[in-house]
Formats: sequence, C-alpha cells, structure tokens
Amino acid sequence: MQFFVRALCLCLAMLAGAAGATDRGAAPPAPPAAAPAPVSAPIPILVYSAYTCPYCAQSTTILTGLQKKYPGRLRLIYKHFPLGRDAQALLPHLAAVAAAEQGKLDLMHATLFEAVARGLDRNGLRMLARGLKLDEKRFLTALDAASTRAAVEDDVMQAQALKVNATPTFYIEGFKLEGLHQAEVFERIIEHKLAAGGPGNAP
Repeated sequence: MQFFVRALCLCLAMLAGAAGATDRGAAPPAPPAAAPAPVSAPIPILVYSAYTCPYCAQSTTILTGLQKKYPGRLRLIYKHFPLGRDAQALLPHLAAVAAAEQGKLDLMHATLFEAVARGLDRNGLRMLARGLKLDEKRFLTALDAASTRAAVEDDVMQAQALKVNATPTFYIEGFKLEGLHQAEVFERIIEHKLAAGGPGNAP
C-alpha cells in the first residue's frame, strides 16, 4: 500500500513538472486588439494652404461652412505652404506660428487672408496682433525667431514629400483634392466616410 501511495505521488509530481515546463516554454498571450475608433471621432481634413493664395481664402470660407454643417465631426489641420520664399509670401505664415505660441492661431488665421488681400507688412502685422490682444513684444520676438521659420519649413518639407504642387491641397483620409472645390465635393467624401463608420487611415 505504501509503495502504491509513493508511486502515485511520484506520478503527480512528474505531471506537475511537465506542465510547468510547458507553461515556461509557451509564447506569452497576445495583447488584446485595439478598440476601433468611435463613430463620433472627427474626420481629419489636412489642408496645405498659402495666405497669399485667393483660392485658399475662398476654401477657408467653404470649410468653415462644412464645420457648421457637421458640428464636431470634422477636424481641420492647416499646414503652411507659402507661395515663394520672399518676405511677402512668408510673413503671414510666420505671424500665424507666432500667434499660435500665445494660443491665438484660430483668431489670427481668420483675419490673415483679408489682411493680406489689403496689403500687409510688418507694421500691419503688429497692429493686427494688437487688435487680437496678443502680447506685442512676445509676438514680434517670435516673428523673428529661427524656430518660427523652422516650423513653416517643416510643413513645406512635408508637403514636398507628399508631392503637393498646388494650393490649396486637401487630404481627407486617402482622398486628395487640389485647387478650389465646391462644398458639395467635400460633402460627398464626408458622407462616404461617415457611412463607413468614421475616420480610417490618414494619408
């Protein structure tokens, strides 16, 4: 009887050891799959734009209307793509970056197109910053900062990598639009994306 008990214990120990070896050699469990983006997640619209481009000014009005039609469903991402490297072309873009440092990008962006159309120089930008209640000294310092110019150049390099050749250029999750388009064109793409369940892979 004692021999039978000892044999049974030995068998159980061997089985436990084998199970432990199997557990140690097994691959770790796979992590859970990421949850899909909620249907309500905003659809990103990437916009390469120039403040001296009249078509970009018109498209801004169209995009603002789309935001009102689809509240909370769109996320506009404006990128700098100035038409040239001269001071007139670069200055408004530098002003936008400088205003962003004070959390006033949206206000500056909304007024720059109209201001550029009237003719805009450094003094005009200073007056514009004052009207938007920006810290004037801080704004002018940022306007001349190398980091401000680098931020614009980073957008330009990204645009070149994406082969952007015109302003405005839009990327809406795999769709690329060049030039000025009516609101209906954007609406068809947006409705398609919403019907498909929201945003997918950005370009």
